Amino acid sequence: RKSDRSSAAARDWLLSLSSSSCASQETKILLLSFGGFEFPMEEYMKGWNVPDEWRVVWISSTRGQKEENNKDDQKPLLGLNVLSVTEALMQSQHLRYVDILAACDVIVLKTGYGVISEVMLHDKC
Repeated sequence: RKSDRSSAAARDWLLSLSSSSCASQETKILLLSFGGFEFPMEEYMKGWNVPDEWRVVWISSTRGQKEENNKDDQKPLLGLNVLSVTEALMQSQHLRYVDILAACDVIVLKTGYGVISEVMLHDKC
């Protein structure tokens, strides 16, 4: 199925972004996603001590939007195993939000009809 291929590609891409060389398919991915609510999560996430067997991904809708071509904005790493990913960065990889959602093991989110439907579709409940 196309969605299975897309989520596998998203998982591989997310694992490749980490500075840690020990990422594998057994590595767990935690997604933080709060819809249209923006707060300075990058400030709070810097320095998080995330174990090697985990990756934390924050979906940010504003980071890097002003200068999408600025290479500094395309560096998603906030700390060891902590990533901030923008819509522009996902689109550069031909990935959609639902691909990222399906690729994750644990999801912390603001509930809404669309995201709950996707979570149920991908058996993430």
